[in-house]
Amino acid sequence: GEDKAQSAIRLPSSAGNLVSAGHVINLIIRADSTGMVGAIREGLERFNKDKRRLNILYAGSGEVTSSDVLLAKANQALIIAFAVRTPEKIIDLVKESKVLILDFEIIYKLMEKMEALILEQKAAEDSLLKGQSEVLKIFTLSSGDRVFGSKVLLGKIKVGDMVKVLRDEKLLA
Repeated sequence: GEDKAQSAIRLPSSAGNLVSAGHVINLIIRADSTGMVGAIREGLERFNKDKRRLNILYAGSGEVTSSDVLLAKANQALIIAFAVRTPEKIIDLVKESKVLILDFEIIYKLMEKMEALILEQKAAEDSLLKGQSEVLKIFTLSSGDRVFGSKVLLGKIKVGDMVKVLRDEKLLA
């Protein structure tokens, strides 16, 4: 396959608390050479351009170690193993520690996965409640569009923000 078949650890469709809104995704990187570690670091930096989204706690060459797993557990980090083995005894520790390891052999597959995680994180951020308001009056424009005159009760709502209109917990618009 495109990813190593040797590892029993797989990333679920949602990385749960690893990919929550407003949080940086902590990473530990292991690769087959220091040159590849540098290339991965450089490739991941592009995801931090607009906002810091990825934090590399450790990056080194060689197979995944128990220290990597303990560091990942302590910091809720994801371990990326690029073209390196994860020893059987470490896989047992990974399962026990509930740490996630992603194995890759192809760098663009790694970048695609990181991009997907960041998109998931951005979607979580976009769905956060930023404010709450009460609709005081509804104005119907000649175009047929409706404008809500409302009073902000909680948080901040700016011009251009996407909003959900609810009545008795039911989504109207």
